[in-house]
Amino acid sequence: MVPNRFSASSLPAFASLPGYSLLREIGRGEYGVVHLARRDDGGFYAVKVVQRPAEGDTRPYERELCGVRTVQRLPPLEGLVRIHDVAEAPDGSAFAYAMDLADPELDGPGPEEAGYRPRTLASVVAAEVALPLRESLDIGIRIASVLAQLQRHHIVHRDIKPGNIVFVRGRAVLADVGLAIDDRDAASIVGTPGYAPPERRGSPAGDVFGLGKTLYRISTGRLPEEEGLPPCVEADIDAPFFWKWMVILSKATARDPARRYRSAKGLLRDLKRLRRLRSRPLRVAFWAAAVATALVFVIPALWHMSYMRAWVTQDDWLKSRLKIPFPYSLARPFLVPKVVPPSPFDKLPPTTPPPRQDDLREDVDPTPNEETGDEPPSRPEPGSFFIQEAVDKSLPDPETELIEQFRRSNEAAEQFFQDAAEGKVIWDLSSPEADEELRELNEEEN
Repeated sequence: MVPNRFSASSLPAFASLPGYSLLREIGRGEYGVVHLARRDDGGFYAVKVVQRPAEGDTRPYERELCGVRTVQRLPPLEGLVRIHDVAEAPDGSAFAYAMDLADPELDGPGPEEAGYRPRTLASVVAAEVALPLRESLDIGIRIASVLAQLQRHHIVHRDIKPGNIVFVRGRAVLADVGLAIDDRDAASIVGTPGYAPPERRGSPAGDVFGLGKTLYRISTGRLPEEEGLPPCVEADIDAPFFWKWMVILSKATARDPARRYRSAKGLLRDLKRLRRLRSRPLRVAFWAAAVATALVFVIPALWHMSYMRAWVTQDDWLKSRLKIPFPYSLARPFLVPKVVPPSPFDKLPPTTPPPRQDDLREDVDPTPNEETGDEPPSRPEPGSFFIQEAVDKSLPDPETELIEQFRRSNEAAEQFFQDAAEGKVIWDLSSPEADEELRELNEEEN
């Protein structure tokens, strides 16, 4: 058993990982032990320690170290656990590497508390039996995407299973990269029974088989050896396109490699297509709601605006523009017609001006008309409505009064210039004629 604290005698590999101190064991696998570690900056990390066997086959040790160094040389990939530090003991007796720490289990203690356990896909399925199709599809797309990126670098994982998918900051990532290797050198028989491909050889199609078995496990609640049984009652079989999901998994887990997806890229393409099919009803509902809104609100508004453009004159529009409710007030600059249509009132004959106050006060001739025999009009009573209305209409209009003053000023100016042309106006006030005229004016005033 590996102790919780490293020492130079037991694990000299830890001496090459400065800044980490192991706290306690949080997991154990076939090829090593995973410890919870704290770095000097206060962050928590997972440190896996792998020891070379003292005797026997040392190929698992070499394979694990090769896989870790292969992944460490890659650029950071979304969906793949990040390797921070890798170190091997000088004598080659052990090596250790630090990686991202998984989130704690739901409602479980954090890494700073005792009893912390990492949240893996296996622990989630053990608690919920089967996940909803939406969550299974999201996890499948995320893992298939990172597998496609690894296969682009000619790397295969060779051990995909629910226990090797952990959650980091709420998102599923592929971990335990100790078996990762170049696909051109993957000739050894490795993997977990039930998730390893039947051909027992690492290849891109073999990783697709392991991912297909993992997705089958989390969506149906059935173990890999229970293939052929109907999904559990907890499975989301009533979800839209669940049958299409099962068709994709059937192709991914085909025992014949020729009938299987050749790479994760093909599986990723079908999973994304399925997600678009599932979101299509939402898009249809959105556009249906948009069209219904246009029919109910937009079209009547446009009709009303065209009606106002055709019948409202520019003067009336400018007077009532502040009274137009939203949204017509926003469209006011576009609704004012360029050519104001003629008003039907322009064709009416001019009305007779109302009687003046002086006319109302004149006496009415009491004798009847001899030619027609009509009776004389009756004299309105003082204070009657007719007289009051006539008085109101006879009041001077300020604008009319201003125009009248301007007319009188023009007439006075024209008369002045006419007198000047006839010699009746003396322009030089210093002449004797001007003095004589001023003297005459003063005498008239006196």
